[in-house]
Amino acid sequence: MKAKFLVFVTLMLCVEASASETLEIDHSKKSALTLKAAPGAFVEFNVVNTCPVFFNYQTDVIRDLPESTAGGVKLAAALPKCEDDALKKFLTENRLCEMGTKKLSTVHGKDVTAYEIKISRNDGSTDAVTGFSPTAFANLKSSLKKASCPTTPAAIAAIKAKGSSLENTTRLVSVETNPWSIGLSGGFTASRLTDPVFAVVPNSESTADPAGTIVVGVPGAEDSFSPAAVGFVHAHNRNWQIGESGIYIAPTFGLGVEESGDFNMFAGIAFDFGNQWYINLGVNGRQVDRLPSGQRLGEAPINDNVLADLPTRFDTGLYVGFSFAFASPGEDFFKGKVGTVKPD
Repeated sequence: MKAKFLVFVTLMLCVEASASETLEIDHSKKSALTLKAAPGAFVEFNVVNTCPVFFNYQTDVIRDLPESTAGGVKLAAALPKCEDDALKKFLTENRLCEMGTKKLSTVHGKDVTAYEIKISRNDGSTDAVTGFSPTAFANLKSSLKKASCPTTPAAIAAIKAKGSSLENTTRLVSVETNPWSIGLSGGFTASRLTDPVFAVVPNSESTADPAGTIVVGVPGAEDSFSPAAVGFVHAHNRNWQIGESGIYIAPTFGLGVEESGDFNMFAGIAFDFGNQWYINLGVNGRQVDRLPSGQRLGEAPINDNVLADLPTRFDTGLYVGFSFAFASPGEDFFKGKVGTVKPD
């Protein structure tokens, strides 16, 4: 039973893990940015052509899109030469750096309408930094080592003119949110679908054959309910909220495993409490015991072992279940109208 259930859970986790979006943000250029993401999707912002050694990065969540956007970056220029410590000091003092990529990640929330990517100098300065591609930066250092570190403003300006000017900036990423998303949960159910109980008893009503026996059903001897460990897939729609309660209705499908190792199928609806836990209701189906072909209730057994190995048939019944999300972040991931998300 455990092996079958673990296989099912692993497959669902793989499905969930595939929901991700990536957006590239060029620090050296100004451009309109739009992200398409479903609630619960893993979102990664790759800030390219930037200098992490000089800048800090912050992702803010916006729940109401502002009317106007701000922030921008101007293109600029490149570099020149010295030795070791002197070279390092020259590059730092003149804010010259090799450009690279900074990755920021978060999980997209249901009511997020935009993101603000804030890029600011890590020393509090507002002065621009001049960035170079790895190749251009290597060439610059090589050329600097062949001469003395320039000190005149004109020489330094000539170097910077070959690179890109990187300034403190705020980049706004508008979001086109898909109302549908997938949530996964695991838990337990109780179903009214149980196996009937049969017995062979003396045929007390027969005067012709008082020593004979008959097959009967035994009311009340069956289990009150059948439990199962279940993995659920929930189809969320951000518009299906019950009033302003924060509780959402989600169509649900599940597979469960009983103690015997047999699978159950579940279909119905779930009441979603913040993508954290669910109350599940609906219909489940599974194989239940039945009498062998040719055997009827109230009649003599067709053989001595008629109840030894009962065949089964597929039947349905009602179930109720409780489950916890194990692959969804929940909307409490973000606090307030604007919440700060720390970069990796």
